[in-house]
Amino acid sequence: MRKLKEILQDELKVLKELVAVSQKEQITLKTEDIKSLQSVTEVKADLSRRLAMLEQERGQSPELNKMDKEIDQLKEALANTVRELQEINETNRLLTRQSLAYVKKILSLLKPDEQSSLKVDRIV
Repeated sequence: MRKLKEILQDELKVLKELVAVSQKEQITLKTEDIKSLQSVTEVKADLSRRLAMLEQERGQSPELNKMDKEIDQLKEALANTVRELQEINETNRLLTRQSLAYVKKILSLLKPDEQSSLKVDRIV
């Protein structure tokens, strides 16, 4: 079984990759680049799966409660990176909702007398 420090280092690396990909996602949302958005979404899904596997491995680590300065620093770095990722994802969620609202408005202008056949999931 791998050491807790190694698992935390790997988690931090994956989280930093997720931050970078989420920032790229934000750019694609702003530029409305659907092709790039699809690619970014696939990368995010892969990174999320890797992170879930690392979390599972971390939960099985016998060193989980070990007091170590380096491990504490890694945990703090993880928490900070997660907060950064949450902020980026909140902005991305707002951009997505804004884009969907715009699309719905355009559709209503194009089909003012008809109900739009496009249904949009409000949970984004």
